Amino acid sequence: MHFCELCNQYLSIRNELVDDKHKLFLYCKNTECNFKIECKEKRLTYKTYRQNKVNDKSFLNKYKINDITLPQKSSKCPKCKKTNKNRFERKYFNNQYYINNICSCCYHNWT
Repeated sequence: MHFCELCNQYLSIRNELVDDKHKLFLYCKNTECNFKIECKEKRLTYKTYRQNKVNDKSFLNKYKINDITLPQKSSKCPKCKKTNKNRFERKYFNNQYYINNICSCCYHNWT
């Protein structure tokens, strides 16, 4: 935990874009203080999944099925007709939420 040197309040963390790079800063929420320092103890990580073919979604799903950050639920796959604990992800598109399911056997995805 970090505290402000001026007002002793708890410092919050924020991501900012500086010189086309993302950096983390610790800042004081007190509006009178405006204390801010760069955070060097923590770092940002991003996960990106790439497809090797344009229409090959099974390649992408093989990586997503092993992603432990995605939740699981028991559901029946429409392609292989097996009931397994499949991964799913929520997507927000056109002001609506969609749930994209991924089969753990055949890597088929459906909404």
